[in-house]
Amino acid sequence: MNLRQSVTASVKQMAGYAVLIAAFGILFAGCDGNQERAIKIIDAPAQSKNDEIALERADRLEGLYAYDWMSDQELLGSERALSNALLVVHRLPTGDTLPTDIPASSQVHISPDRKHAVVLRIGKAEMLELGAQSSLSSSGRSIEVGGEGLSYLLNQSHGSWKDNSTYIVPVVNPQNEYGLALLGTDGGITYLSVPASKESIEKIEMRDNIFYMLNVSKQLLRFELGSKEAAVMYEHIADFSLSPDGQQLAIVVETAVDEEALKVVSTADVTSSTFVAKGRLLRQPSWSPDGTKLAFTVFNLNQGMTGLYVMNAKTGRMAPIAAQPNPEAPILWSPSGRQLMVSEEGAYDRSRQSITTLYQLNK
Repeated sequence: MNLRQSVTASVKQMAGYAVLIAAFGILFAGCDGNQERAIKIIDAPAQSKNDEIALERADRLEGLYAYDWMSDQELLGSERALSNALLVVHRLPTGDTLPTDIPASSQVHISPDRKHAVVLRIGKAEMLELGAQSSLSSSGRSIEVGGEGLSYLLNQSHGSWKDNSTYIVPVVNPQNEYGLALLGTDGGITYLSVPASKESIEKIEMRDNIFYMLNVSKQLLRFELGSKEAAVMYEHIADFSLSPDGQQLAIVVETAVDEEALKVVSTADVTSSTFVAKGRLLRQPSWSPDGTKLAFTVFNLNQGMTGLYVMNAKTGRMAPIAAQPNPEAPILWSPSGRQLMVSEEGAYDRSRQSITTLYQLNK
């Protein structure tokens, strides 16, 4: 497979001024390695010199849809958003794209320890083993999600890694009873019934045997493993994200018609909350691996905040990272927490290339 052209742009902030300076980037493309790359500058919003968080560099990789980080230097992705696409490993230092023979999918998620990846398809999940030297291989552990009359809700639900060895996905049976499937990296599968299982589960996250799930009625529920009851924590929730230590929730609350608010609440005391931002549309709250930062996208037609933002979770101070928000695209942190990644695909326009944008923070 030939190396695809990627376009890199970098922006740096001069001390004492809200000015972005375009840097340069040169990579080689094509089989012969002689094709020059055009320089493309990605504009970022102006930032105050007092901001604790600032954008140091932005790189745009055209023609690549990256699913997740294999490491701070490698991405697992696909070179086009088509049904016959294959997974590739993209190495950031060199721009090399290493092909595999593993078919891509709409969802691929890498475990926290970066040793496995789950590829989700309709009714099936495949576990991959991620090795050293940019390698990945099928472990032969193809998990059929459909036993006991259950099926995976691929297009409506979002699962998550419970730990390094178990991925959780929402499922449903022919009686419209919703539950969870725990997919093991060893190829095993365990079905788990869920209290209040008459509502479709849109998103599930878990820490320390406590599940947090968002249902189709926009209720955020909490229940412990083995419990027969689920408590409704909040109503009118559009999205949420659980911090890595399980002690905080970032929740998006519908506060009025065409208005949403992002708040951070303690899982130990759900009556108190800290306001973060407000806009017409707020999505994709995403915690950094160490829980010190929170990224999100906000869209506001009238005034105020619009774009991709990163907040210091301790001080509440935040900085704009990108001016163009995409509320449908997940925000993925690198393992070190120094970079963020947003991938967009031309799913509705086959002539449009997939694009992955990497944002590197100053600290």
